Amino acid sequence: MSVKRVTACAGLLLLAACVSRVEVQSRFDPSPAEIALRPGSNTIKGSAFMRKKTGVIVPAAGEVVWLIPATPYAEERFAKLFPRGKLNPATLPRRVSETDPDYMRLTRQTKANKSGNFEFENVKAGTWFVSTTVTWVERGDSLPSGGAIYDKVEVKGQDQVVEVIVSGN
Repeated sequence: MSVKRVTACAGLLLLAACVSRVEVQSRFDPSPAEIALRPGSNTIKGSAFMRKKTGVIVPAAGEVVWLIPATPYAEERFAKLFPRGKLNPATLPRRVSETDPDYMRLTRQTKANKSGNFEFENVKAGTWFVSTTVTWVERGDSLPSGGAIYDKVEVKGQDQVVEVIVSGN
């Protein structure tokens, strides 16, 4: 193994030890999420991507896109994971120390297509988080760029199509 590769691996191990863990104080109540996830007549569709410093767009191609009811637990979780905006960077990310398994169960997911486009059908009116990840490694770098991104979506009424751009901004 080359010296450069050993140095890069050592650096990654050191960074892995620096992952910030946050505690969510709220207890997850599954009832509001179960109600929110009942079938509705709306659609949330959009695209997920990030823009490199060079202006090149990196789509969330093939990434899982999460649709999460905006319960009090989810609100606190997102506030702690994304304290400075709508990006949790891939390098030195924030992680929740323990996630209630019912929280993960009471979400919806789909995969973004090769252009980063996604769609959720049969969505009830309400407030939702749409979240995914977009990461890449620049040539010559050993650390990833990008990270987890989200946007908050308000769905009102019935038979609506709500479009969202999830870009970390």
